[in-house]
Amino acid sequence: MSDSTTSARLTLNLFDDVQDDLLRAHPWSFATKRVKLSPLASKPAYGFKYEFNIPSDMIRLLSIDNFYVGQNFKLEGGRILANVSALDLCYVFRNTDISTWPSDFVNAVKYELASQIAYPIAKSDTLRQTLEQKAQYKLMVAKANNAMETPSQHFKINPLLQARY
Repeated sequence: MSDSTTSARLTLNLFDDVQDDLLRAHPWSFATKRVKLSPLASKPAYGFKYEFNIPSDMIRLLSIDNFYVGQNFKLEGGRILANVSALDLCYVFRNTDISTWPSDFVNAVKYELASQIAYPIAKSDTLRQTLEQKAQYKLMVAKANNAMETPSQHFKINPLLQARY
């Protein structure tokens, strides 16, 4: 990455975007965080009672655990608006510690980067397309492996489900 070659500069310029795109693509277990949020002193103008700052490293919201079907929250302007005074938030964060990434995710990032720099370096659209297909396959494998290592989720008991059964 410290090289001044064209390929190194392109890779360095694209790395953060590729990393964020691939982290956002799936609820990766190695990039998941849970936090408890307290409301801000400020209140939304209307529609909700409380507002919360979104964590600065959040790439994708996975869940807000205090909500049942029918309760509302909204992501708006870098904030979460809700009618409850505390939020248990689960999200995908910008995990920049590559040593914590599983090898199949590392391969997906490598092939995605290669597919994006292939044409500017080799001027070969065929090479770009081949690398793009390999990148998609590597991402699919990484997602499948991550999903198999994650236990299935159980639905919380909520008023709607209780009324139905």
